[in-house]
Amino acid sequence: MKFNLKYLIAGFVCAVIIAGIGVSSYISAMSVNEIRGLKGMIEEAKEEANAPEDPEYVKIGEVYEIKPTKNISDAYISGDESALTDDEKKTLQLASEVIKEVVKDDMSLYEKEKALYDWVTKNISNEYEGMGANPQQLAEPGSVLVTKTAVCVGFATTYKLLVNMIGIDCMVEHDFEKSHSWDVLKLDDGCWYICDCYMGVSARMANFNLNQEYALANHSFDVSQYPVANGMKYFPAFNEKKDIYKPEDVIKLMAEFIEGKSDFMSIGLKKTSTSNAALEYLISGISSRVELKNAYLDYSVSNVKIDGVEYTLALISKSTMNEGYEEIPEETIEKYDRLLDHQFGEMEGGDDGDSGDDDETDYTEAMG
Repeated sequence: MKFNLKYLIAGFVCAVIIAGIGVSSYISAMSVNEIRGLKGMIEEAKEEANAPEDPEYVKIGEVYEIKPTKNISDAYISGDESALTDDEKKTLQLASEVIKEVVKDDMSLYEKEKALYDWVTKNISNEYEGMGANPQQLAEPGSVLVTKTAVCVGFATTYKLLVNMIGIDCMVEHDFEKSHSWDVLKLDDGCWYICDCYMGVSARMANFNLNQEYALANHSFDVSQYPVANGMKYFPAFNEKKDIYKPEDVIKLMAEFIEGKSDFMSIGLKKTSTSNAALEYLISGISSRVELKNAYLDYSVSNVKIDGVEYTLALISKSTMNEGYEEIPEETIEKYDRLLDHQFGEMEGGDDGDSGDDDETDYTEAMG
């Protein structure tokens, strides 16, 4: 229970005055005990007022709690785990095994960070339905590293722990409603970057080391509450982009991408009044016409300003469908399209079969 410190102190002073001047003969052992109790409450209030709040602890609605893991990462760095609980020691062991598996001494800090990001997005699933009665297990690194299953909070806290253990400053960010969480971290260029491991399961490089301006296209959060992610040196989606000079050039690039082995491509076009809408339209048209085996095209288009130059940046991924996904038979799709065309009219441009793509996009973009 919290008490207003100034009122407690005022009350205590009054009690002492009353006791000192002997206003009443009824001041007995009982009232002395009450005074002592009041003094104790004041001391507790002082301690509570002076105790700093732990910035790592956040409650997400009434379901998940983000619990501090700094003691675990500190124990890894110092080599002293004597102060850890048994559960924390178990988490430390599991996280240490991941680091030992993917992080090598000759790697740069960026390479270590990416190795851990790749491990998390490849080895942890965001398909968590039916995982039991304790949802908190999907949010804590110890449980996540055992079950290899997590909600977005679990992805964020697990990745945070891993990068903290190799010396990277990192914190968990949340959207306004705390319905989705991800990480913002600081690399050796002194700049901050945004990583969304949960979304990275389906579109890995499209959610890795983004700068804030681009991330805000798909994430909504109070920018005043977090470090500004203004890094560019380790923003591969921009640094490795293929530049085009008119929107139509995206058609050839995407045709080559679809036929190739790469699962990610970024495209940059100097911003004009219609560049964003044009790329959105063309990429959407391509994705509705292309069928990939056990995969689909996931993309995002946004404007970003780099070194004073404004670009429209498109990030495109071949996203693998989860194992439980069942495709609708072609004859059923044709039947559905006829029904939809009869009730609502044909789609503009005559592109049938888009309804399946919309379902897939909604499925993979379900928030944590």
